[in-house]
Amino acid sequence: MAIYSSGQSNEYFGWTDAKHDDVKALTATFHERMHEIVQASRGLDWEYAGWYVSMLGYAERGIFPIAHADWPFREDSPYLPATGGEGELLMPPPGEAIEEHGEG
Repeated sequence: MAIYSSGQSNEYFGWTDAKHDDVKALTATFHERMHEIVQASRGLDWEYAGWYVSMLGYAERGIFPIAHADWPFREDSPYLPATGGEGELLMPPPGEAIEEHGEG
């Protein structure tokens, strides 16, 4: 599992040795250290890719999605919490992950 909190600043995933890496170097480190996640992520998922492009549009406007927080937010909302309050970005599609774990 790859876990990052904004409280970690540029020590992504707790990697103190990569805090000065640029995007390209950090990507290479992620591939090396999180090989199982990278392998599990291979394949085509157009529904998620479409959602991701939409999310990038929000990010370009300075509205960043919040996937997990240490404060309560509406769990029944179809929208992903975002910096500055609830945006209009829908939750990402669940894909096959829910079915694989017997919850779907």
